[in-house]
Amino acid sequence: MSGVFPLPIGRSSGLLIQQRLVAQMQSDQTEILRLTSQLSTGRRVLAPSDDAAAASRGVALQRILEQKGQAQVNLNTSRSYLAASETAVARVTDLLNDVRGAAVRAADSSTSDTERLAISAQIESALGQLLDMGNQQFRDRFLFAGTTTTVRPYEARDGAVVYHGNEGELQSYADLDQLFSASIAGTSVLGGVSAEVRGSATLTPVLADNIKLSDLRGGDGVELGSIVISDGVSSSTIDLTGAKT
Repeated sequence: MSGVFPLPIGRSSGLLIQQRLVAQMQSDQTEILRLTSQLSTGRRVLAPSDDAAAASRGVALQRILEQKGQAQVNLNTSRSYLAASETAVARVTDLLNDVRGAAVRAADSSTSDTERLAISAQIESALGQLLDMGNQQFRDRFLFAGTTTTVRPYEARDGAVVYHGNEGELQSYADLDQLFSASIAGTSVLGGVSAEVRGSATLTPVLADNIKLSDLRGGDGVELGSIVISDGVSSSTIDLTGAKT
């Protein structure tokens, strides 16, 4: 509570004394109201003007609490996605174990052709199931597409499987300034990026009579038509229309 204002003494008018008393009462009432508000709310600082330094610290602490609360939400959300991914990976492991067992049975010399056909159909079905697991979704998000979570990662095309995802991983905050991986890329589970394809044909062949025209110019070939060959002194026109070499 604020201190008591001293009453003027000496040659002071009654109006001045009255004003000082009224000001003292109003100040006391304001202080009592502030204390009452503190008792009822349990808060010492009700407005920044009450204590600027304490208010600044309170705002900073409140911001930290909100950030930690959001980090907790992130952890719970990421935990649900990782749990769904773990379940899918466990199913993939079980399915691959079944396929391995079927392959061992098919390699047995005592297995009949009919049984091998049945095992082949079983493996074909398992491949379809693996494709479906690779495209597993949870809460409208593809689990194994890397960071492209809205793109269907695996597609069967011309007897092969094409991967449309990437090798990135989603990051989420576990705490202030502390990131962790919140997803698993499909390349880590089922693969998706094959090794480079190497051909047997050279793209820079030495010119000879048996070299195909389609193999020249780095594999781009040459346009069929007439070409002119010159040794610097004389030249000849050669018609390649219909030629292959």
